[in-house]
Amino acid sequence: MPENAKKTKVDRETVQPELATAESAETRKTSVEETVAPEQATGPEETGNDGSGEGEDLAAVVQRLKEENETLHNNYLRLRADLENIRRRTQNEIASIRQTASEALINRLLPVLDNLERAVSANAENEAWKKGVEMVLCQFQEVLAAEGLQPIPAVGEIFNPELHEAVFAEPADAPEGTILQELQKGYILNGKVIRFSKVKVVS
Repeated sequence: MPENAKKTKVDRETVQPELATAESAETRKTSVEETVAPEQATGPEETGNDGSGEGEDLAAVVQRLKEENETLHNNYLRLRADLENIRRRTQNEIASIRQTASEALINRLLPVLDNLERAVSANAENEAWKKGVEMVLCQFQEVLAAEGLQPIPAVGEIFNPELHEAVFAEPADAPEGTILQELQKGYILNGKVIRFSKVKVVS
């Protein structure tokens, strides 16, 4: 066989597989493009949106935030009112404790006050001593008055069961219920009767 014929046969055998490979690749490319094209065509239709949904979502968020803000504001007002009530209750309790302590102390001092008044009323021969006791009594009364202690009016007043305790009653030339004599002085502390005035009244 001539040499040129051998060369032509070799070239054909080499080129034919290459052409077959190229045709196969082109076929696969065409198939992929046909598959992708419909998907790309349907993409914009599926994602199409005129913006109305986003507007509705924003309005819902704004409404929800308004409701949450109103709830928080109401909770703040409620907590503020609770704190104010606690503050007032605490102040009242402190005032009540102070008043109770003051009342207990003054009740223990009332017998001392009674004795000082008796000492001043007694006929003492030593005038200097009596004057000294009067000064102590006056100062003692001023201190107790500063704490809110006030004597209950008695002689000449009409008997009041909220202020007086009738120990004796006797006929007299005066309206019935008039207080003739005070047997033990009564006292009011900051508007509260801590000891009733023991009296003798007209029957």
